[in-house]
Amino acid sequence: MALGDKTSAPAVKIRWRGGAKMETMQTATTNVPSSLDSRTIFRSAPARPSARATVRGAVPEWLCGDLVRTAPACFALGGWRAAHWFDGLGLIYAFRLDGEVRFEQRVLESEARRRIEGGFDDTPHFGTPMKRAFFDRLFHPVPRPNDNTNVHVLPLGGELVAMTETTVQHVIDRASLRVSGQVSYADAHGDLFMLAHPHADFARGAVVNVATELGARSGLVVYEHPFASRSRTIVGRVRSSEVPYLHSFGLTERHAVLLGGPYTVTSWRLLWSDRGYVDHFRWQPEHGTTIDLVDRGSGEVRRHRAPAMFVFHTINTFERGDETVHDVLAYDDAAIVERLSVDRLGDAGLPDLRPRPTRLVMRPGVEDALVEPLADFGFEFPGVDYRRFAGRDYRVAFGAENGPEKDGYVSSIVRLDVATGAKKALREPGFVFGEPVFVGRPGGSGEGDGVLLSVASHASEDRAALAIVDAASLDVVAWCEVPLPIPLGFHGSFVRAAR
Repeated sequence: MALGDKTSAPAVKIRWRGGAKMETMQTATTNVPSSLDSRTIFRSAPARPSARATVRGAVPEWLCGDLVRTAPACFALGGWRAAHWFDGLGLIYAFRLDGEVRFEQRVLESEARRRIEGGFDDTPHFGTPMKRAFFDRLFHPVPRPNDNTNVHVLPLGGELVAMTETTVQHVIDRASLRVSGQVSYADAHGDLFMLAHPHADFARGAVVNVATELGARSGLVVYEHPFASRSRTIVGRVRSSEVPYLHSFGLTERHAVLLGGPYTVTSWRLLWSDRGYVDHFRWQPEHGTTIDLVDRGSGEVRRHRAPAMFVFHTINTFERGDETVHDVLAYDDAAIVERLSVDRLGDAGLPDLRPRPTRLVMRPGVEDALVEPLADFGFEFPGVDYRRFAGRDYRVAFGAENGPEKDGYVSSIVRLDVATGAKKALREPGFVFGEPVFVGRPGGSGEGDGVLLSVASHASEDRAALAIVDAASLDVVAWCEVPLPIPLGFHGSFVRAAR
């Protein structure tokens, strides 16, 4: 059944801490229209910039700050049409928690959007073709970079930064959610195509990230810079004529871990082309998967191999004696990329977003990595108790489990015990959950002592909610609902209020 059908989700009620029950909102039963704008992934209300949330339960007194997120929200503007979910023009929004819960949003003020509004479609997109004049293509084989930073937003050294996977990052004003400028790097490393999943090394006070280099000497580059600086230092490089698609990576005290599936591109294929970026990639499973361990001290690279897989997201990475353990969410192949095209989403709704939690263990002197399943269920948008356990041996992971079952399309927040494979899950009929962001309780001791913040979008009605969930029990602490649609997006961060 289609996403949003009233019968597509089992009648599992939210469990409340202390045994209280949520009051059920009375709404008319409606069928989901077939137009794209009616689906959870495509609906938004940018004309209504703010709303006060109706709160059921109680927001913890210590939870003061803003959950700030970005999402693809505009898929048609003038004569332009996005062909892929990842290409929707961005929206920045926030749930503000300060004694009450308020929702605010603002259209991302990007140069790409301004040019499209002006009738120019000359910036490259992930999976949407450009439409450039012949001489523009001839004299500019490499087009201007796209600054539609709709993938992630997180605090970096006192700035709130919105990211995509190009050379451009935006600084977001926290109070107004407006773009206040571009991040300016004070180094000689030029335009690096930076990932939208940097790591924070709290012990060293540094941001660590990976960038793609495309040109005469292509490959992946690991760099870092202090929290309060924008001067990047190159840690190491992995040179390759065929560059793998990389969305995230792993980080430990000793290594940056780069998993390259057999979904690759060569630089020359991009020249003079108006096709979407990902349309130049080829899936070649016979090449298998490479896992490169880049030594953070020397820059030396140690390569391991594994069977073919496609990975968007890393769960966590750590050292175990002389072994390096890299936990990821693995798809069998790269077909998920095409399934997220606008046409496929319009015809079939959300696909199965349940890649397998998979552990890769790399040992010195052994080329082949050990590949082990972590659970018998899958999920996306993983998170851990990051501040205390990123880069360390850990026990608990969280995520959003979205996929078809015999009763229809089902969405859950899940908690995985990594050691045992045990699962806890939270569902609310009619709602699709996004990434759960872990926020630790001040003074908390055990791993996962805190709450999860997940934005839940209703599949067919113009309402959405911030779910505040106990991270240990998955009991709902507070359900903060707003009477407007919020499009399903990717990533965001909780920024604590100044004390």
